Amino acid sequence: MFSFRDLKLEDCSLFHKWIKTNCFVKKWWYSNKQPRFLTLKNKIQEKLDRKNGINKIVVLNGKEIGFIQSYDVDGNGRWTRQVKVYENTASIDFFIGDIDYIHKGYGKLMINDFIDKFIKDKYDYVMISPNPENIVSRKTCEKCGFEFVKIVGLPYDNSKNKEVVYIKKCK
Repeated sequence: MFSFRDLKLEDCSLFHKWIKTNCFVKKWWYSNKQPRFLTLKNKIQEKLDRKNGINKIVVLNGKEIGFIQSYDVDGNGRWTRQVKVYENTASIDFFIGDIDYIHKGYGKLMINDFIDKFIKDKYDYVMISPNPENIVSRKTCEKCGFEFVKIVGLPYDNSKNKEVVYIKKCK
């Protein structure tokens, strides 16, 4: 159903379009304002430079509809001390950017397909941590078989925001 292509720096235009038209994507960047094009480009370059990350544009029937990424969870940071992080855990972040595809059940299918293709053979656990106020995303995690762990503060020193932690066993 889904295909996943590698994120490229040129996708900055796609992200810029999604942020303009989809308030959920704007919040995903932890911002309520439209980021400058150069800021988006720098963020995408950071993702591409991350050695342990998988960054994919989600494609459905030939149309680019969203973004999904995963990366190793380091159990030594301030944030992970708030949560019991298992060895060999990946974290997933995702969004459906094209507003014509939100609230139609694609999130669950996209996440499960991504886990099957990129996560389950490499990791023992996978974690997702949406915004506590994003009820749709939280329900999507639960429909994918993730179990609620707890609500924690974001790992940024200047952040007062929270996120919900869900974990799922892969094997």
